[in-house]
Amino acid sequence: MPLNIDEKIRRFRFYVETRQIGLAECLGRHFEDKDDETPFKQSGFVILSIASAYFEMIQQFIDGEESAREENNGTFRSFSWDFFKRGFKDVYPGQQWTDDAIRKIYKIVRCGMYHGGMPKMGCHLSRDFKPGIHLCRGEIHINPAALVREIHEHFNNYIDSLKVDAKKQANFVAMCESMGFDDDAVSGTHCDTPGGTIFTTTTSNPHAPGDEPMSWHVETEEV
Repeated sequence: MPLNIDEKIRRFRFYVETRQIGLAECLGRHFEDKDDETPFKQSGFVILSIASAYFEMIQQFIDGEESAREENNGTFRSFSWDFFKRGFKDVYPGQQWTDDAIRKIYKIVRCGMYHGGMPKMGCHLSRDFKPGIHLCRGEIHINPAALVREIHEHFNNYIDSLKVDAKKQANFVAMCESMGFDDDAVSGTHCDTPGGTIFTTTTSNPHAPGDEPMSWHVETEEV
């Protein structure tokens, strides 16, 4: 059964906030606590993995299209850098980030985390850095906990904008359809085991219904 716009936004918000940003913020509190003695104090790079994926992801929903597109010959063409750059500027609109500076962050942080599991040389993480991310003497300085807080603030503003901006709503719905979570989804699947085939419940991804109440209503469903 097709979901209405309220349900799509609600599920998208639940998925990003509860399964990604919320967990990263929880880890961030351990990371920033100098007296913390749990293993989570070493979670800076885990937080960065979540945060570095946000910029390209959110730009896809802003634009209403995926950053990788299939050509007529069956090959895929990636616009990852362009989406990351514009998403980064949307998160930090008031700062004078040049394309060269963002490209450095894309190459060292985003591509380092995606392809190598860690940022490349020239990136430093510290709980003592005040802003989430900045350049200092040609190096990238990141406080992962602060970075995810800044991203969360942007995400909240984006969700609020969907209430009043019909164009953003239309692009959001288009991306939902592209991702395949515009319809209601089952929460289980059949699984072959040594004892036979059983039906087991699964975590829908990203079709989570969520259990938090809606605190607002999108003003129009006409997109």
